[in-house]
Amino acid sequence: MKKLYGAFDLHSSNNYLGISDEKDRRVYKKRLSNQPDVILAELEPYRSELVGPDVMQIQYANVCRLHAQLVLMFEG
Repeated sequence: MKKLYGAFDLHSSNNYLGISDEKDRRVYKKRLSNQPDVILAELEPYRSELVGPDVMQIQYANVCRLHAQLVLMFEG
């Protein structure tokens, strides 16, 4: 199974999600709203191969809650 690596650049109302493979080739890129259901739906097709998210910026409390939900998704 190949490994994928995800990264978020989080802002107050949106985020940029990028996913790359082991050879640093971009597999996915998209700007999304900071709604957990939207982000989780976008991540679902990659979930089994994702090593885990890397959060680049956390600026506001609602974004911190989103980050917590994402971390729980990968721990569970």
